Amino acid sequence: MTRTENQGFADQALLVLLDRYHEAKQQLERTPLVAAARAAFSAAERDLGDFIYRFIHEHLRPNFRRSFPGSSRDSAIRFTEMLNSLFVEVLEKKPDAVWKARSTTAIARHVSIALKNDIRDALRSLKRREQLAATGLPTGPKDQDSDSEYIEPIALARQAHFDQRHGISLADALEVMDSWTERGSPWLDREEALRLRYIDGLTYEAIAAQMQLSIARVKELIAEALDALRQALLR
Repeated sequence: MTRTENQGFADQALLVLLDRYHEAKQQLERTPLVAAARAAFSAAERDLGDFIYRFIHEHLRPNFRRSFPGSSRDSAIRFTEMLNSLFVEVLEKKPDAVWKARSTTAIARHVSIALKNDIRDALRSLKRREQLAATGLPTGPKDQDSDSEYIEPIALARQAHFDQRHGISLADALEVMDSWTERGSPWLDREEALRLRYIDGLTYEAIAAQMQLSIARVKELIAEALDALRQALLR
């Protein structure tokens, strides 16, 4: 079965669960005191949440399952922590968008943006601690509300790869890319293509499928994004 066929089946399953969820929600709103309506909504919400969780797991596993130092058991634990954190973060910050998503591609996009934001925040935190250490001042504890335990190894690995390949600081690049999301097309496409390549670690083929573009166009967008970063950061 091809990747496209797999995605088609997943999208069909998602639509069935979404329809069931919305029907149960509407019924609950009409009859909030009926136990059967509450039970039906709880079951629909649980099944949809389980599907989204499994999808995020399968979406992330190929590129992140072995991204953590230590034994395979430690890596598996860290990956599960990452998965749980992103699942909660996506549902908390974009609940309506996720519940209303009509494709697995839309869910993958929310996960990708959440991951990018976590990596950006981790690199910011690391930079602050390095600056404090250089002054001889105490760096203090890591942010208690951050997910630095799982995200820092990924952030450092992504930064090292990006810096080595392009001679550009990933931490600085992510700050610039944040501004692109407010500029509309083609900047949104450039940001997404670059993010999928260097944060999510996707192949050109996978990016093309997710963005519904040709591989040649994906490569053009990434080249344009890198040129824009060089102009902004290396001039």
